[in-house]
Amino acid sequence: MTPRQEQFLEALAEICRHQEAAHYTDVAQRLQVSKWTAYDMMQRLEAAGYVERLYEVDPSTGGRSRILFRPVAGQAPARPQGPSPTERLPSEWQALRPWLLQQVQDAQDRGGPQVLHDLHEALRGARSPGAFCAVFTTVLLVTLKLVADRLEVAWLVETFLPSTPSQASLLLFAGAALAILYRSGHALAHRVASHAPRYRETLARLDDAHHAALSLLAQDLARHLWADPAPSA
Repeated sequence: MTPRQEQFLEALAEICRHQEAAHYTDVAQRLQVSKWTAYDMMQRLEAAGYVERLYEVDPSTGGRSRILFRPVAGQAPARPQGPSPTERLPSEWQALRPWLLQQVQDAQDRGGPQVLHDLHEALRGARSPGAFCAVFTTVLLVTLKLVADRLEVAWLVETFLPSTPSQASLLLFAGAALAILYRSGHALAHRVASHAPRYRETLARLDDAHHAALSLLAQDLARHLWADPAPSA
């Protein structure tokens, strides 16, 4: 099981400590991800044997059934000790994360040009090292959304953002992303690359907790940007 899967299974288990089963939107709300990301992960966990699904008739929708999930007995992970990487970050970064998630949702719904304009403005105004690196990561991914193939980006994220991220892996991720942008020949590549020297210098000033949180953020944003069509239930 990957760390990402453990995160979702733990969230589901926590919800199910207070009720028999949970809708995937409950998991999405707890983890601050899109409901389609949560649904996709529940399906993966179900296929791996960690989660089982139930069906509940919802009277408010005229008797339609809702899909619910719960951990398979004995499969819920032990609750980790101490705060998560994101929880260890400064409050400014925690406050910025929902806004970044909203930006990628806007890019998914309406396209990227206006979102990129707002993100580049945020880059110029970002003062803390963590905020700058988080916004730059979002700029990379939204720009890739406009010019790159989905499978190529999936490979990029899975290869360079491992479960134990480091400064080196984050730099490799940014470098590979820029290489893809330059190969596309898109004019946006030069604008994004102009921020790369500051990103490299700023990343070196961050600690391991920030590196881990940035890696998780990039994975989360990528799943939002390349989300599959909405499920019907």
